Amino acid sequence: MSDFELTDERLQKKRDIVKRGIDSCARYSTDRVYFYGNLTDKAFFAAKQSYAGKVNREMVLGMIDNTITGSAKNGLLLAVDGIYYKRMLESPGYISYADAAENEKLLKMKLGDDFMINNLNKMVKEIHAVDNLTLNEFLEKANEKVINIDKTIDSVNEVFTTAQGLFNKWFK
Repeated sequence: MSDFELTDERLQKKRDIVKRGIDSCARYSTDRVYFYGNLTDKAFFAAKQSYAGKVNREMVLGMIDNTITGSAKNGLLLAVDGIYYKRMLESPGYISYADAAENEKLLKMKLGDDFMINNLNKMVKEIHAVDNLTLNEFLEKANEKVINIDKTIDSVNEVFTTAQGLFNKWFK
C-alpha cells in the first residue's frame, strides 16, 4: 500500500470493485464465489487455515473456492493487501496487487488456468488504483509535510532564541 492509511472510503471502494467483478473471475460454474458481506464462516476459516493464515476477516474483499467439494481449502482470497491462493497439490502463495498490476503475466504464471485471468487482471488493476494517490491527495500530503517541517523549524528557532537570551544574560 501507499504512504497513507486505508480509510473506510478506500476500503469500501475495494469491496465494491470485488463485489462487481468477482463472479467473472471464476472459471467453473461449480466455483463458489464470495465477497465481503456474504462470506461464510466455514469458507473463511477453511481458507485461513489452508492458505490465508495472516488475513483478518474484516480485510477480506472476496474469495473464490474452486474445490469440487466446497471445502474452500483451495482457491484464492482477495484481501486488502493482495491475493492469497492455494492450488491443488501446491504450496500456498501470495501476490501483492502492486506486483500483479505491474506484471500481467504474473497471475497466469502463479494461478494457471484455475481462474479467468484476464478478468482477474482487470479487477486487480482497479483495486491497485485505489491505493494510488490522486494528484490532489499527493499535494495535500506534501503540504502537510511542509507545514510539519515549518512547525519544527519554528520550535527550533524558539529554543535557540531562548538559549541565546539566557546566554546573553549570564555573560554580560
